[in-house]
Amino acid sequence: MALAKQLTDLINAGETYLPLEAPGLQRHPVRHPDLRSYYSPPVQREPFTPAKVIRPVLQPSEMVALQAATLQDVTQALTPAKVNRTVLSFFNGHPNLHISELPPTVIDDMEWLISIIAYAHHPEVDYGVENTDGEPVDNGSYRVASFQLVKTD
Repeated sequence: MALAKQLTDLINAGETYLPLEAPGLQRHPVRHPDLRSYYSPPVQREPFTPAKVIRPVLQPSEMVALQAATLQDVTQALTPAKVNRTVLSFFNGHPNLHISELPPTVIDDMEWLISIIAYAHHPEVDYGVENTDGEPVDNGSYRVASFQLVKTD
């Protein structure tokens, strides 16, 4: 703050250059580039030898345990209750909902669409799936057969 006031006083006095006794800006010494400034040649190393990939043979009991753990992970991510809440929010008071009326974010998300169709037969959801006549719905790289979701409650 004091330096700014002194500089202002100098400018008001008509000085355009700093006095000789004024402190100068700090400067770092300039170094000239040497041979290794821009490029470091590669260092000789031993060749990379990857470890062997060993595929263990799973026993039937281990396979069943892995399947159960995977099923538990999947069912925790998209539970029937979660899918049911999401689907019921799309109905907006209507008794049925054609696939073309689903939000684009749901149609674009293949995992959600498959989960909605798969859980339609689950006893804990309040909707079902019915096939309808009509053209399949195109969505990028796949087509979905015409169907509608129907409220069951």
